[in-house]
This record gives sequence, C-alpha cells and structure tokens, in this order.
Amino acid sequence: MQRVPSVNAKRFVRKMRGSAQAHLLECDDGSFYVVKFSNNPQGGRRVLDNEFVSSLLMKRLGIHTPEIAVVNLGRDFLKANPEVRLSQGSNQTVMPEIGPHFGSQHVGGAVPATVFDFLPSAMLWEVVNRGDFLGVMAFDKWVSNADGRQAVFYRAQINTEMPGYPRVGWVAQFIDNGLAFQGRDWTFYDSPVQGIYMRRIIYGRRLSLRDFEPWVSAVMQIGQDVLDGIFKLLPPAWVEGQEHELQRVLNQLYDRRERVPELLAETVKCIQAMPAQSVPFVPRRSPKVTRLCSDKLPHTKNSVVARCST
Repeated sequence: MQRVPSVNAKRFVRKMRGSAQAHLLECDDGSFYVVKFSNNPQGGRRVLDNEFVSSLLMKRLGIHTPEIAVVNLGRDFLKANPEVRLSQGSNQTVMPEIGPHFGSQHVGGAVPATVFDFLPSAMLWEVVNRGDFLGVMAFDKWVSNADGRQAVFYRAQINTEMPGYPRVGWVAQFIDNGLAFQGRDWTFYDSPVQGIYMRRIIYGRRLSLRDFEPWVSAVMQIGQDVLDGIFKLLPPAWVEGQEHELQRVLNQLYDRRERVPELLAETVKCIQAMPAQSVPFVPRRSPKVTRLCSDKLPHTKNSVVARCST
C-alpha cells in the first residue's frame, strides 16, 4: 500500500461547514485540502484516524473519494494566517495544534462554485457513477458510520468505452467519514437508517440485496494484512496512547465483514418500506473520470481528476 503524501499548509482559503470545523487550505504541492485538525471539537484525533482509515478502504473498494494527505501546520503558517481558529464556546477560539492534520483534496480547488452538495432530483439520473452509492452504503454498514452519507457532485469529462455513458456528466464524490466507528466512541452500533444518503431517490425503485453483490465481494476480499498496513501508515501523533484501542477496532472490522449482507438486507427492507420514489437506475461500476470541467485556468490536481476548460 502506497504511503500517504505529507504536505505543508501554505495559505488559508475559507472555513467549511460542519461540526468538525474544517478549513480549506492551499498547500505547498499546489493542491487545496479540506483540513480537519487534531484538536477538532467533533472527536479530536480519533476523527482523523477514522477519516484516514476510511479513505484508504474506500479507495481499495473502488469508491470515488478524494485523494488524501497529511497536512502539516507550522508556527509560521499559523502566525501568517490568524483566521485559522476553532470555535470553543461562546466568543472563544483556539488555535489548531502545530503538527500533522488530516487533509482531503478539494476537487474544485479554491473555487466553491465548481462543486455542489445538492443536485435537483431530475438531475440525479445524470450522475454517471450512481452505482457507487451502493458501494458506499455497503462500506458505511461495514464501518458503522453514525452519519448520513455525505457526497458532493461536479461536472467531469468521462473517459470510457462503456456503452451508455456520456462524454461529460455529473460525478459523485464521497466525503466526510469522521463518524465511522461511531466517531469518537470507536465502537459498532447497527441501525438500518445509518449511512443512508438523504436523497433516497438515488437508489431507484427496486433496490434489492442482489444489487450489492459486487461490493460485498470486494469487502470480503479485504484481509487483515490490508487493515494492518493502513494502521502502520497512520501518523504516530494521531494514535499515540490509543494504539491498542484502534487495533481492537480494526480486528473487529475484519471479523465484521461477514455481517455486511445481513446489515444491508435490513437497510434494503427499510428503504423498500419508505414512500416510493422513481429515478432511472442501473447498478454499474464507475467509468474513469479524467477531468473536472471548469471555466477557470487549468490546474493539475492528481492522476484521476484535473481541471479543464470547456
């Protein structure tokens, strides 16, 4: 498994929504990262561990999720960017800790208009990787994600020879996994409504357990060696004093693979009992996304997604 890159924060861009109080920062590799700090109020270092582990597992499963990095904050950066603060109670703020933090690459760079967290129902059928919503549900059941599934959408050029795919389309990217393993609790709790995307229309009208078979198979192929490898990649500062607890969680996660079909069956039954919604849906794997369409200047992001002019 490849080592996660380490970058240095260079410039504050803006604060993001959410209880973790993440900030969008430009870093010295030229990319922009949504950064969660190790002293965030959502769950401190454990939230960073959850994000790190979840991101690498989602990549392993083939679910479209951002590239990640360990983002280092130095004393000079914090001095030059006084806006980088965390709210703590009424009218009180605290500075992020100097050291490593979790960064999730922002596909839209510094431009907020290029990425959307909502699409009208009539446009959801245009999302070319709709099948990933099934994959991420299987993942969320596996890791006991206490949050509703979070996703963002952007327009991209599609590089595929698969029939039926447009050359340009909407792509879903799955973000925000800080509440995996029930957040700071590092435990597993099962509920059929956990991990469901709020726009249930994306699942279509005839969702069945059979639709999840490729994703369940992919989960079952993740061995203990993969989980151990991810554990070794974590920054030591995030797990110091909690090594045995996190190893226990990962051991339980390995054993929990067998329960994924059962957990999905309960959720499918729950969704089927909800009011019917209709959107054309064909469960399918994602095509390769090559470029994010934007009217801004080209800005290289990574080997999967890059910005382009249209």
